[in-house]
Amino acid sequence: MTDDEEKEDKDEEKKEEKPGDVRDKILARFVDDLWQSSERTRRSRAAVARRFLDFAGDPPWNRRTVIRFLKHLEKQGYAPMTRRTAYSVVKRVFDAAGLVIEDERSRLISSVDPGDPTAMAQLVKALAIQRPTWDMGKRAAPRVDAKDIVAPALEVEEIRAMVDSAREGKLGTDEAAFLALAVTFGLRREELCRIAPEHIDFSQKTVHILTCKGGDERTHLIPEQILPWLMEHDFSKVYGLWDLWRVYRQIEDKSGVAHRENAGWHSIRRPLDTLLREILPEPMVKSFMRWRMASSSDMTLRYYSKDTREVDLAVYKVHPFLQFFDGASQVTGETQ
Repeated sequence: MTDDEEKEDKDEEKKEEKPGDVRDKILARFVDDLWQSSERTRRSRAAVARRFLDFAGDPPWNRRTVIRFLKHLEKQGYAPMTRRTAYSVVKRVFDAAGLVIEDERSRLISSVDPGDPTAMAQLVKALAIQRPTWDMGKRAAPRVDAKDIVAPALEVEEIRAMVDSAREGKLGTDEAAFLALAVTFGLRREELCRIAPEHIDFSQKTVHILTCKGGDERTHLIPEQILPWLMEHDFSKVYGLWDLWRVYRQIEDKSGVAHRENAGWHSIRRPLDTLLREILPEPMVKSFMRWRMASSSDMTLRYYSKDTREVDLAVYKVHPFLQFFDGASQVTGETQ
């Protein structure tokens, strides 16, 4: 490289970034810091982060910037729980912005040529770049009242109606298989999406659940009652989150179960967890439902040592929904 070319490169580096460049770097850093989260979580959080960055512009930001953004979301009709989630995302955006600005300041300082007459001015400029300070109070997050949380749980008879529709051949093989897994193990939508052929061993009658939300992934015994539904389904077919939402709604429609706001696969998980807690010790229920155990702050859970196979067998003896599957031999519906 010639001296002239090297000088041109340095001049190019000193040019001001185009509008949006800083925000793009902040967003990229924000997403990188979510490396342990699922793809769905990264996408949803990145969308909120981008919305804040577009609203706030390039840093510096302050407390008023955050408040204005939250008020903007409220005017747009977003629920308190959504605004609270956005609040936590914005806090992480501040952290990401701080790291990006520190990197930029270090870059500017290292690029200063001591022999340049403007070196001191460049240093002053670099040192003047300040990372945004999160000065929100401990109670500044949007308040969420119990009335604001819409978390419907299906009634026992509604779950029975869904299982009956599978037994009567009204459901497709995919609908029946996902229903059987959800009713038996209380799987979340994303957990249903993750099940692939390598996670099911029909010879050993086991299914391995890859959990989300920080739960403990583990292998369950498959009870005899649901084996026919699982064996009928092709688990090599890839399903996305939207696909599983559609499957749930189709099960509702075919079973005559009226849809309620925010109802979904969690609406099966909630009553299963509640009913099992009325019968079995909490640590056993949490183990079966794959709640975090080993890293929990609750020492009772951390020291719980029953074998998972033993837990499964104990749960199946009192499982509130497995009896609904009795008498079924195979699925007769069409594959969706």
